[in-house]
Amino acid sequence: MNRFSTADKLNKSRPAILVPRGGKGEGNQHHPSSTTILPSTKTFLKIQEEKQSYREQLLSVILQNTSNT
Repeated sequence: MNRFSTADKLNKSRPAILVPRGGKGEGNQHHPSSTTILPSTKTFLKIQEEKQSYREQLLSVILQNTSNT
């Protein structure tokens, strides 16, 4: 059994020309076009940066508090 069969089917079902689909709430959910990938990747990376920043701030507060006692 070919483990790439599902991915191949998905790739074949996509149009060769990138056209944003939907507009009135149709199509996007089931057939995301490549144009929707970039914003979500950007958002994901932004969230990762915010998490990292929050962790660093939290760690510095914890270190300050432990050194003061």
